[in-house]
Amino acid sequence: IGRTTPFDGFKLDQELLNESYAISASVIEPLIRVGDVGKKLEPGIAKSWEYNANNTQLTIHLTPGVKFSNGKPLTAEDVAFSVDVWKKGPNYGANYASIASTTIKDPQTIVFNLSAPDTSLPAFLCYSVAGVVPKDFAGMSEDAFEKLAKDWLARARNPKLQRRFIDLVYWPQIELLEFLRANDFKT
Repeated sequence: IGRTTPFDGFKLDQELLNESYAISASVIEPLIRVGDVGKKLEPGIAKSWEYNANNTQLTIHLTPGVKFSNGKPLTAEDVAFSVDVWKKGPNYGANYASIASTTIKDPQTIVFNLSAPDTSLPAFLCYSVAGVVPKDFAGMSEDAFEKLAKDWLARARNPKLQRRFIDLVYWPQIELLEFLRANDFKT
């Protein structure tokens, strides 16, 4: 199963096509990944996360050594900036409204201070609209950052398959096929 519709951009939470959300998550990675065919959450940019006793603070520990494509290290400052971008999103921004503020404990640790207990937040941190972008879009405007990402995507190739990323299979379809096969459907 391949992509059949065009890609419509990298402005987080402003894409209109499901395929665009899938591509965004592959290029601008969210903090947490969905694993085991959608049944559990797995580390990604965040190596671990935990709530305080009353679920009003979510502490995120970043995976050491993660870098942006420009070679600069990803830090808690980038995550704090990204949270502000997510909250402004016209489609899914409300999912992040419980994050009242952020506290940077050190370059690899950030605390989301919540306005009320919200144990659903880690699931929303898997969404493509929750991609982590460089603080201040790496010194660019949001439009310039989007253009840079689009230009990269137009020429970037999967290192194993030597095909453009934009031409590869849409991941949720793979999950669907795995589910169907696991339940004795023929594909």
